[in-house]
Amino acid sequence: MQPRPPADEPRRAEEFLELYASCEQRLYAYIVTLIANPVDARDILQDTALVLWQKYDQFDRERPFFIWAREFARYRTLRYRQIHANDAPTLEPEALHAVAARLADADSARDQLLTNALPDCIDSLSET
Repeated sequence: MQPRPPADEPRRAEEFLELYASCEQRLYAYIVTLIANPVDARDILQDTALVLWQKYDQFDRERPFFIWAREFARYRTLRYRQIHANDAPTLEPEALHAVAARLADADSARDQLLTNALPDCIDSLSET
């Protein structure tokens, strides 16, 4: 991938912020589901946002941003759990992976449902 010229930086930042803002609450819900601590989830979300920005040039615009971001959130959550392993009892890594997979499947099913419903919604609109 070619590096972007410096003049393109404001547009890059704006594009990233739009994409991130569109899924920030879903990412937070995903993280808090995995660790069950809202305060720690906010910290992980901030850490995830920083990493997403740092890696944004690697984002494949053919993929949904949320799917890409969710993977970073999952890895940041795993890292957090490793660092804080002795703080409190938590799910085993295998259980965490299972929960993460279930959440990913639910997101995919939800997205498919919305995609399937879109043509009917459009058909129900008046010409004006």
